[in-house]
Amino acid sequence: MPADTTFPRCARLKLHCAGYQDVFRASNLSRKRSATPAHKPSHSAASLERQLSIFPGSDDERRLFEYFRNRVVFQLGGILDEDFWITTLLQASHSESLIRYSAIAIAAYIDQRNRHFRATRPQQSCNAALIYYQNALCKANQRTEPVDPELVAILSCPLFLCLEFLQGKKLQAMSLFLHGHILMQSYERGTHRHSATSGWATVNETLRPMYNRLMMMAKLFGHNFPINYSKLPFPSSPIPTLSAFNSLKSARDILFQHLVVAHEFVKGLNSTTCTSFSTHKHYLQRQEKLISQLDKWHSDFRQMCGSLDDPDHAVIATLSMWHATAVIWLRNPLEGFEMSFDESRDYFQVIVEKASQALATRQPIHDVFTFEMGVLPPLYFTALKCRHFSLRKEALRLIGNSPRREGLWDREELLTVASRAFALETAAQSDLTSLPSEPERLLKVKIFQQDASHELKAAFNYRNRKIEQVWNQIIQ
Repeated sequence: MPADTTFPRCARLKLHCAGYQDVFRASNLSRKRSATPAHKPSHSAASLERQLSIFPGSDDERRLFEYFRNRVVFQLGGILDEDFWITTLLQASHSESLIRYSAIAIAAYIDQRNRHFRATRPQQSCNAALIYYQNALCKANQRTEPVDPELVAILSCPLFLCLEFLQGKKLQAMSLFLHGHILMQSYERGTHRHSATSGWATVNETLRPMYNRLMMMAKLFGHNFPINYSKLPFPSSPIPTLSAFNSLKSARDILFQHLVVAHEFVKGLNSTTCTSFSTHKHYLQRQEKLISQLDKWHSDFRQMCGSLDDPDHAVIATLSMWHATAVIWLRNPLEGFEMSFDESRDYFQVIVEKASQALATRQPIHDVFTFEMGVLPPLYFTALKCRHFSLRKEALRLIGNSPRREGLWDREELLTVASRAFALETAAQSDLTSLPSEPERLLKVKIFQQDASHELKAAFNYRNRKIEQVWNQIIQ
């Protein structure tokens, strides 16, 4: 990836830009494995304090790393992935400068954004973060540590993705994600005989489901990657049993496997040139099977949650939102029949109610950034596709109370677009409590992705395609 297109801000800051090509290269990397086992996570607070006392950096770097360790890391991945974010990465950061400077760059960006968000634009407050980002890339190209370089690159990939997400560089983030995915595949093929010494099994247990969720994020944004979904690690049984998951984390991972399959089915169905969906029995059978799998997951999920000693209600509510979203996808698989969404009011109601519960337990979160998808995508989907006035208005209100960023999802962008769609569809209605007619409904809403731009451009397409509203909006 050329440095001048990847990091245009580096040129403006007069920094040499190393780019990703030397960090996340999928080939030409040595297959030599370190004889030293990977660092084993330690939960000892005293050990962490001792490591911090000999922190190899300036006072400002130490302050930012403490901020990352004590504040930022807890909001990035949530409690379900705390072993990776809070333990594995923090331990690795003390011996790996690449990971350490990446963490410092994230802390610098979030710290400055929180301090100056209302006074300056984010672009004006991220120069220090970009300098630390450059330091991380330089460390990657000049690294001398004896630890496996590929494994370090894989561990640092989520941190680099965080930095791209924070800067709103969506296209760059997805390109980087693809590099990381290829590197993981390459590494896995070369380590199947060395998992005991490479530490790969532990890392793979967390990062493989994480990449599945990132794949879902990419698909929702319209990115198509050369990935065969049939080869993803889905449950061995077509209908998972209760034994398939016994924790919120495993339930989450299996649900997102179902989400990927459901989304791929719907998109694949709409891309075919076949005749009427109702005349193809195998499509109907596939639809029923996928819905049945989701129903079974939900039944097992409710049973498991009822047995938890200390349930995390925000996580439970968020997973329930995503389950309802998948069911709506499968119940309304064909594009062009917008009024069919009216029959899913009960599931839209679940999304709105569960979002309210999730947000109520995680305050204050107004300007929080999270690495994972949470409440924003299902709420945005509801605001576009649910035409019941009260539910739609509540979905818009909840979007405004959500975290500012969830991965690629930007609260202000989604709220602006969904509010515009709502205004267009209800403009001709005299009775706002009634449902819009089919000709008044938008068939598609497309956001044109522009990296790190404050200009928002979106198209609103009606079913008859005679009207298309395209407008530009400046968002802060």
